[in-house]
Amino acid sequence: MMRSLPSLLCLSAGLGVTLPAAALVPGVYRDGPRQIILARRGNQWCYQGSSRNGTRTATILYRPAAKVQRIYGWHDDPNTQGLVLEQRTPTTLAFGGITYPLTADRVPITGDLQQCLSSSKPFLRFLPP
Repeated sequence: MMRSLPSLLCLSAGLGVTLPAAALVPGVYRDGPRQIILARRGNQWCYQGSSRNGTRTATILYRPAAKVQRIYGWHDDPNTQGLVLEQRTPTTLAFGGITYPLTADRVPITGDLQQCLSSSKPFLRFLPP
Protein backbone atom coordinates (compact mmCIF):
# COMPACT_ATOMS: atom_id res chain seq x y z
CA MET A 1 0.00 0.00 0.00
CA MET A 2 1.49 3.32 -1.05
CA ARG A 3 1.16 6.20 1.38
CA SER A 4 1.02 9.71 -0.02
CA LEU A 5 3.06 12.46 1.57
CA PRO A 6 1.17 15.44 2.95
CA SER A 7 1.61 18.55 0.89
CA LEU A 8 0.62 22.15 0.99
CA LEU A 9 -1.05 23.61 -2.05
CA CYS A 10 -1.04 27.33 -2.46
CA LEU A 11 -3.16 29.00 -5.03
CA SER A 12 -1.05 31.40 -7.07
CA ALA A 13 -2.37 34.90 -7.27
CA GLY A 14 -2.50 36.51 -10.68
CA LEU A 15 0.16 38.89 -11.92
CA GLY A 16 -0.46 42.53 -11.18
CA VAL A 17 -2.20 41.72 -7.90
CA THR A 18 -1.13 43.93 -5.01
CA LEU A 19 -0.33 41.91 -1.91
CA PRO A 20 -1.31 43.21 1.50
CA ALA A 21 1.61 44.21 3.72
CA ALA A 22 3.45 41.16 5.04
CA ALA A 23 1.62 38.68 2.82
CA LEU A 24 3.77 35.65 2.08
CA VAL A 25 2.96 33.14 -0.63
CA PRO A 26 3.75 29.52 0.29
CA GLY A 27 5.75 27.63 -2.32
CA VAL A 28 9.19 26.77 -3.64
CA TYR A 29 11.43 29.62 -4.77
CA ARG A 30 14.65 28.87 -6.63
CA ASP A 31 17.66 30.82 -7.88
CA GLY A 32 20.17 28.42 -9.42
CA PRO A 33 21.42 26.06 -6.71
CA ARG A 34 19.73 28.05 -3.92
CA GLN A 35 16.19 27.17 -2.89
CA ILE A 36 13.72 28.58 -0.38
CA ILE A 37 10.55 26.83 0.72
CA LEU A 38 7.84 28.79 2.53
CA ALA A 39 5.18 26.68 4.20
CA ARG A 40 2.20 27.51 6.35
CA ARG A 41 -0.12 25.51 8.57
CA GLY A 42 -2.72 27.61 10.35
CA ASN A 43 -0.88 30.56 11.90
CA GLN A 44 2.50 28.79 11.84
CA TRP A 45 4.90 29.83 9.06
CA CYS A 46 8.19 28.06 8.34
CA TYR A 47 11.21 28.72 6.14
CA GLN A 48 13.56 26.14 4.68
CA GLY A 49 16.57 27.44 2.78
CA SER A 50 19.03 25.18 0.98
CA SER A 51 22.34 26.01 -0.69
CA ARG A 52 25.81 24.54 -1.05
CA ASN A 53 26.34 25.63 2.59
CA GLY A 54 23.60 23.37 3.96
CA THR A 55 19.91 23.51 4.85
CA ARG A 56 18.31 25.69 7.51
CA THR A 57 14.74 25.15 8.68
CA ALA A 58 13.24 27.72 11.02
CA THR A 59 10.08 29.38 12.21
CA ILE A 60 9.16 32.62 10.46
CA LEU A 61 8.43 35.26 13.09
CA TYR A 62 5.34 36.33 11.19
CA ARG A 63 3.96 39.79 11.97
CA PRO A 64 0.84 40.65 9.96
CA ALA A 65 1.53 44.40 9.75
CA ALA A 66 5.25 44.16 8.86
CA LYS A 67 6.61 44.78 5.35
CA VAL A 68 9.35 42.19 5.89
CA GLN A 69 9.39 38.97 7.91
CA ARG A 70 12.22 37.76 10.13
CA ILE A 71 13.43 34.20 10.58
CA TYR A 72 13.95 32.73 14.05
CA GLY A 73 17.63 32.37 14.90
CA TRP A 74 18.70 35.23 12.64
CA HIS A 75 16.57 38.01 14.11
CA ASP A 76 18.80 38.66 17.14
CA ASP A 77 22.27 38.15 15.59
CA PRO A 78 23.79 41.49 14.47
CA ASN A 79 25.49 39.70 11.54
CA THR A 80 22.28 38.22 10.16
CA GLN A 81 19.37 40.34 11.38
CA GLY A 82 19.28 42.08 8.00
CA LEU A 83 18.34 38.76 6.37
CA VAL A 84 14.60 39.16 6.02
CA LEU A 85 11.91 37.79 3.72
CA GLU A 86 10.01 40.19 1.51
CA GLN A 87 7.29 39.02 -0.88
CA ARG A 88 7.73 41.56 -3.69
CA THR A 89 5.05 40.12 -5.98
CA PRO A 90 2.90 36.98 -5.80
CA THR A 91 5.66 35.16 -7.73
CA THR A 92 8.89 36.72 -6.39
CA LEU A 93 10.50 36.58 -2.97
CA ALA A 94 13.48 38.70 -1.91
CA PHE A 95 15.97 37.34 0.62
CA GLY A 96 19.59 38.22 1.29
CA GLY A 97 19.85 40.58 -1.68
CA ILE A 98 18.60 37.91 -4.10
CA THR A 99 15.20 37.79 -5.79
CA TYR A 100 13.87 34.26 -6.06
CA PRO A 101 11.12 33.35 -8.55
CA LEU A 102 8.33 31.02 -7.49
CA THR A 103 9.01 27.69 -9.22
CA ALA A 104 6.41 25.41 -7.62
CA ASP A 105 3.30 25.98 -5.57
CA ARG A 106 3.16 22.47 -4.09
CA VAL A 107 5.32 22.06 -1.02
CA PRO A 108 6.13 18.57 0.30
CA ILE A 109 5.74 18.66 4.08
CA THR A 110 8.24 16.15 5.46
CA GLY A 111 11.14 15.92 7.92
CA ASP A 112 12.30 19.17 9.48
CA LEU A 113 9.62 21.20 7.73
CA GLN A 114 6.96 18.95 9.29
CA GLN A 115 8.58 19.36 12.72
CA CYS A 116 8.75 23.14 12.29
CA LEU A 117 5.07 23.41 11.33
CA SER A 118 4.06 21.14 14.23
CA SER A 119 6.21 22.85 16.86
CA SER A 120 4.58 24.91 19.60
CA LYS A 121 7.90 26.76 20.15
CA PRO A 122 10.15 28.55 17.67
CA PHE A 123 11.99 25.91 15.64
CA LEU A 124 15.54 26.06 14.28
CA ARG A 125 17.69 23.36 12.71
CA PHE A 126 20.74 23.58 10.46
CA LEU A 127 22.06 20.59 8.53
CA PRO A 128 25.48 20.99 6.90
CA PRO A 129 25.96 19.68 3.34
